[in-house]
Amino acid sequence: MGGVRFELRHVRLVKLTLPGQRWAVSVARRCVADAMAGRGHGGNGRELAKLLTSELVTNALAHTGSGEGGEFTLEAYEEQVPGGPVAVVVVVTDQGSVSVPVPRSARAEEPSGRGLALVADLAASWGFRRDAERCVVWFEVALSAVGRGRELVAGGVR
Repeated sequence: MGGVRFELRHVRLVKLTLPGQRWAVSVARRCVADAMAGRGHGGNGRELAKLLTSELVTNALAHTGSGEGGEFTLEAYEEQVPGGPVAVVVVVTDQGSVSVPVPRSARAEEPSGRGLALVADLAASWGFRRDAERCVVWFEVALSAVGRGRELVAGGVR
């Protein structure tokens, strides 16, 4: 069977392991933002990646062994099919838990519980994989329709 062959351009922007402490949320967010800025990505895409990074790291600290004196790993990649859209993928690997990450609808009076729902609603895609020792949760933010400088927005391209 024939098909169209393409090569996905995959550039690592950042990879670091941080302790499972609250201050690590802001460090992770800043690392993703700085790495994206270094590749010329700004605007709504970078702000969205910062927000969603905060949500994934906060969840890792609140719901897994990473937040109990453990650690987590943060990775970010720029991906592009030649001539196609640019995306940033952020990956958080934690030290596992007994449950799987599931978006939920928090009641208005609940102070938390909206993180994965935000990720599911705002990311171009997201997912997870889990084994006995860790959980890897990721999201993708689409940055441009063709190359840099044109951001995807609701209803079209700017």
